[in-house]
Amino acid sequence: MSTHLSFERRMNTRMNLDLLKVFIEEFKIACVNCGYYDFNHSQVEELENTSEVEELCYSSSESNSSDEESSIEWTLQDYFEELWKYLKQQDAVDTQIHFENTRDYGSFFSKLIKDESECQQMTLEAQEKYNDPFNCTIINYEKRRVMLTPQSKAFRMHLKFGDFVRIRERGSANKLSMGSVVEIKDTNRQILVDLPLGYDIPSDRSSCYLDLIWRCVTSARMMASLHNFVKIDSNVNTYLKNKLLGIPAGHKNFKINIQENFHVPGLPELNESQLEIVRESLKKRLSLIQGPPGTGKTVIIAALVYYIVTRLGKKVLVCASSNKAVDNVYEKIRATGVKVVRVMSKYRQLQEDLLKKGTSHPKPHTKHRTAGNEPANIEFERVKTADKTIYVFDITNLSSHAVGQLAIAAHAMSREESLDGSSLDLKRTLKKNKCKGYFDDDPASYKTYIRNDESISGADVVCATCSGAGSAHVFGLKFDFVILDESTQATEPESLIPISLCKGRLIMVGDHRQLGPVVISQSASKAGLSLSLFERFIQIGIVPYRLNKQYRMHPALSEFSSLAFYEGSVKNGVTSEERTYEYLPLKWPVVDKPTLFYATCGTERFSSSGTSFYNRKEVKAVKMFVTNLIDSGVKGSQIGIITPYDGQRLEIVDFITKRCREEGSAYSEIEVANVHPFQGREKDYIVISCVRSNCSNNIGFLKDPRLLNVAITRAR
Repeated sequence: MSTHLSFERRMNTRMNLDLLKVFIEEFKIACVNCGYYDFNHSQVEELENTSEVEELCYSSSESNSSDEESSIEWTLQDYFEELWKYLKQQDAVDTQIHFENTRDYGSFFSKLIKDESECQQMTLEAQEKYNDPFNCTIINYEKRRVMLTPQSKAFRMHLKFGDFVRIRERGSANKLSMGSVVEIKDTNRQILVDLPLGYDIPSDRSSCYLDLIWRCVTSARMMASLHNFVKIDSNVNTYLKNKLLGIPAGHKNFKINIQENFHVPGLPELNESQLEIVRESLKKRLSLIQGPPGTGKTVIIAALVYYIVTRLGKKVLVCASSNKAVDNVYEKIRATGVKVVRVMSKYRQLQEDLLKKGTSHPKPHTKHRTAGNEPANIEFERVKTADKTIYVFDITNLSSHAVGQLAIAAHAMSREESLDGSSLDLKRTLKKNKCKGYFDDDPASYKTYIRNDESISGADVVCATCSGAGSAHVFGLKFDFVILDESTQATEPESLIPISLCKGRLIMVGDHRQLGPVVISQSASKAGLSLSLFERFIQIGIVPYRLNKQYRMHPALSEFSSLAFYEGSVKNGVTSEERTYEYLPLKWPVVDKPTLFYATCGTERFSSSGTSFYNRKEVKAVKMFVTNLIDSGVKGSQIGIITPYDGQRLEIVDFITKRCREEGSAYSEIEVANVHPFQGREKDYIVISCVRSNCSNNIGFLKDPRLLNVAITRAR
């Protein structure tokens, strides 16, 4: 939903014709004008004054294009051909894709890592300065757990689970407490922070300051892997090393015998395309698998892992850039019955425990928390990675001195000097008897550390985030196969962490037509950090296998994505009857297309942080649709609300929070998030709030075709 804008209809080299308008107009997405929407033939309260409705609003059956526009002769196929050319130009980022040697490679990426790290730190410092101070009140302190209420909505916008924060007294920098966020209660705007031993809270609990602290763990691990890659005696797979440098490498195909009746326990039957891709990708030392929305990338990964473990008897490392993606693939792999271990940080394990136990308040799901009610989620062989637990100052029995020493070491790793090998030395000190000194305050934690280390070493499959693969438990191991899920969302240095542990074959799964890595530094992005390794491999000539049958969406919803982004190659594995729900009171304007564009005439405004946007009239529209879905019997867990802007997300969360207090838990499982957290996810019903509405016809993030592709393909 948004306000219609007077988009240019002519396509030119700058993509002036907006993809969103093509989606609405050419695919007969009916536009419901401002004022009312009739649910089951009963008029609801008007959202706007109908006098505000402008002639910019149009519908699929009646276009208000100007005579000049209508005189332009073009077809949808012409548009898509231009779009495909544009997307290929976008893929061809003007950056270095070949390297002379490992030193050239290391020099190039070490500069980008430092640039991005410095930008992340400066961004946090700028936010702190702009909003200084972040006032908060301590309302409870018990067993090293502090419950606070931040006064600033801007702070809540940037805060997420696992963030490292500093609590300090007003007017003093001496009285400091540092800890990590372990729970966010949006219903009453409270956050829970855990403190290590040795830290106390400010004496004045009624008014103190809260700061976000930059964490250098992932940057440090990327630098350590880069150092390992650059070394002359590096044990990185020679074939993969040459491929990373863009140097031609000899081809070698392995013999793989997969019968047509190949079946994987706990998974649906593989279709012909999936079976062929499993067979072909296992033959090569490096394979790329492109998975358009809903085509079963996670199923393919689980099938690959099952074959590798049960038929080849090999050890597998499976990684992704986000914890949610790792959780999803872990559950699929675990369902097949193979011995799998999930490596996660201690603060995230605590989150799992909190969600299992539940609280006295309903919690609307946002990007700050994972979905609840996941049966036995991460219960089997849960592993607590001690080093990351230490780095993020999580709830542990370590003394503040030990934490401080390791934090200093971690900070040193992020500096350029880390390339002299100190990072590897630090890893060694954390192993077994050498790390015992860090656990002087808690011998039980040391025993747990050793037990977890042995569990990982003995597992057939290890699942972790790309950064988690650099943890002390995993970094020294070697794997016959490394599989990277959502590999187009990871930067190349991040992907290098698990790749450096590969002694055999590498399989990368992703989709460069969906979202890429998130890079804050514009200079690092333009230089090439925003180009994923998956995309760079495509640029140097590696052709990906493409999954071609989707099982998520109503066929009418998948059609546009298939034509616009995949040359019409993606077919449907579900019928319209399987995706039709008769009990809904919502009457689709076009009966066989379960979608509509609701035009509002609201105005975008800057959020309190000055870095985002919100649109209150769109919030009212969201409220209208969500309320009617809930009233008709749709469960909150079936509904997802997507918006590209944090300012709008907070406005919608506030509405859901209010409804939770007024009407109980019916709204508590509605998930509200930006587009990035929704990649790889699906809901029965999706409401997209576009937010932007201005006189300059600037639609903001939706200019990015990949973002639009993700947003419109989440609904079943």
